[in-house]
Amino acid sequence: MRTRHNLLLKCATRIESTEAPRPAGMSTRAILGMILAAGALGTAAIAQDCSPTVLGSFSSDDPGGVAVVGTTAYFAANYDGLRILDVSDPTSPTQIGIYDTPDNAWNVEVVGNIAYVADVNSGLQILDVSDPTAPVWLGSYDTPGYVTDVTVVGTTAYITDLEWDWQTAGDYGLMILDVSDPTSPVLLGEAATPSYSQAVVVEGTIAYVADDFAGLLIFDVSNPASPTLLGSYDPPSQVWSVDIVGTTAYITTGYNNSLEILDVSNPASPVLLGTLSNAGGEDFSTSIDVVGTTAYVGYGGDWYEGGLRVVDVTDPASPVVLATQTFADFSAYITVAENTAYVSVFLESLQILDVTGCHDDCAVDLNGDGAVNTQDFLLFLSAWAAEEQVADWNSDGQVNTQDFLAYLNDWVAGCS
Repeated sequence: MRTRHNLLLKCATRIESTEAPRPAGMSTRAILGMILAAGALGTAAIAQDCSPTVLGSFSSDDPGGVAVVGTTAYFAANYDGLRILDVSDPTSPTQIGIYDTPDNAWNVEVVGNIAYVADVNSGLQILDVSDPTAPVWLGSYDTPGYVTDVTVVGTTAYITDLEWDWQTAGDYGLMILDVSDPTSPVLLGEAATPSYSQAVVVEGTIAYVADDFAGLLIFDVSNPASPTLLGSYDPPSQVWSVDIVGTTAYITTGYNNSLEILDVSNPASPVLLGTLSNAGGEDFSTSIDVVGTTAYVGYGGDWYEGGLRVVDVTDPASPVVLATQTFADFSAYITVAENTAYVSVFLESLQILDVTGCHDDCAVDLNGDGAVNTQDFLLFLSAWAAEEQVADWNSDGQVNTQDFLAYLNDWVAGCS
């Protein structure tokens, strides 16, 4: 998942705002002239040869989620806390830092120099990782239940909090925190969910919660103090993970063992577009990360076997399996960064795979339409003007002029 605040298409007129930052010496007219003159610059590379290859691994008895920033992987290692790995050589990941969280680190999100750890019974733990060799605790927020996932947008953290007792499972759910002061997180609002909230993804003012037996729940979080249920989708089995690309939702449905693809352009009424049955090939589908038109689906079986299935979702009505990589146990979490997949294999290790050729590797094609054009530039410019973390193009933890110029250079170069 973990995945994963995608750039959204926002009103292009944002760039006309006098409050929006712009590169020194460049007027709005100059920016517009530049992008309009360039027009459509080419077609992005389309996946042709997909053959996932294991590059290396990092041993762990109970691996959780992974966040990757540049050549550093932040690895939630459950009982072993947060492990920080140098993955500049993916064939030999090296631990460079560790923070022993109070409970079980299940998942992690990194924004700038701050790591947000979903630490189950110890709530949300917030760490300063500006020096990855020596992470420092900043603050925490203890919830009434067990924190299973966290997504951070700007200075707002969205967490899923569940209660294992089925009799009180509906007492908790989505919680929204103000983390502008990481030393003292403040609860803004919450919404109870009927089942066991497993994961959350936020796009704009919409939060999507994988709520196990209650399916996919869709909330309006435009007012964080009062999240409102907009709609839901209840498949035949549990929803364990979710990812969003544009107005399309991808969910894994647990023991129904399928990947289901939904049109959520009207969040009040999600529409099923397509299904890949037996998506895992074994007994259940566990996790998902979607890059462009490729879905990476984790699966497992009751007899300690599992793996990664790579699926072409270009046509949502007819998803096609591109490749499969098997592991000794089920794939609990998946994160794809550029052409590398990080897969947490239950009771075994963090596996690092080369997935070159499995997805469109043209980073500047932000809307995933196979072309590098004005629409992509406007997507980036909108996020950059709002100083959103996704616009940190050079991954230095700041959104500034350097990011604008870095993206501009890549955009002009296009993709072959």
